Amino acid sequence: MNIWLEKNYDRILLSAVCVAALWFSMVMVRNSASFKERFVQDRPQKRTDIGETKTEEVKTVAQAMSQKLTWGVNLMPPNKPVYLNVSVPLVESKGKVFDMAVDNGSLLRSPVPNTWLLKNNVRFLREDCLSLDPDKDGFSNLEEWKGVSDPKDAGSHPPFTDKLVMVERFEVPYKLVFGAAIEPQFQIQRVEPKPKRSWFVERDGNFEEEERFTLIDYTQKMVEDPNLGKKDASELLLMDNLWQEEFVLVKGQIKNLPTYYAIFEYRLQGKAQFQVKKGDNFKLPNDPTISYILSEVTEDGAEIRKTGEENGAESIMISRVR
Repeated sequence: MNIWLEKNYDRILLSAVCVAALWFSMVMVRNSASFKERFVQDRPQKRTDIGETKTEEVKTVAQAMSQKLTWGVNLMPPNKPVYLNVSVPLVESKGKVFDMAVDNGSLLRSPVPNTWLLKNNVRFLREDCLSLDPDKDGFSNLEEWKGVSDPKDAGSHPPFTDKLVMVERFEVPYKLVFGAAIEPQFQIQRVEPKPKRSWFVERDGNFEEEERFTLIDYTQKMVEDPNLGKKDASELLLMDNLWQEEFVLVKGQIKNLPTYYAIFEYRLQGKAQFQVKKGDNFKLPNDPTISYILSEVTEDGAEIRKTGEENGAESIMISRVR
């Protein structure tokens, strides 16, 4: 018997499945006969009174269903509808609602546009968000916005010179005086810096170290003086070859041609001070690839430009902080 079962177990299993399927089919046929009774719908008989049709209510419902329903908040004009199924970045601050998706004059963190804050994932819910530096490049979110750079990318930042300020200007005096005219030579003396020096120079002649000055011309001149009657005010026209600037020496009057220095402070992730003489080249502490020249320095600031771009190089103004 066991041997027969082992040889025919698949046939026995198939037969059992067929019997079960047949039984299930019979049950389904029997139950379907009662569907009509379960889901029967009462239909009104002819001439049955179904009541008065409420025409006005029907019109009201139809009109409401035809309208586009929105939920709105009273933002700054123009009013903007806000849909319940659309995410809208709204911020309430001090009783005022700001839409971060538009820039219409009402800014959450002035002067930076709302859309810039939202686009760059700035943490604008913090009042100090403009002073934050999320990419740790040394430039705040406000500086990145002004510099049109990416506040999320440390490789994108404003120019390093934006972190440069001038804290002081000082001068080293350089004083000349026209002493005497013994044509064809003219005596020129250096009063400062010490030690004093004296040169006898002819027209088109050079003097001082590296032939800094050239004597261009001599003009004899006498002026009225209340004490002396007549006074020698003859002039020497000279060229400062260092700066390519002409200047005049009046006989007996000291002319100061000072050398100016700027003291800079570099404020990138700390503070570093250094001084530069007008006309000298320098580099910023963390950027050895670019060299600058100090082309001008005044009481209010300095003018620098990149070296190697002398022809049409753009000047960079560095403000003085007091």
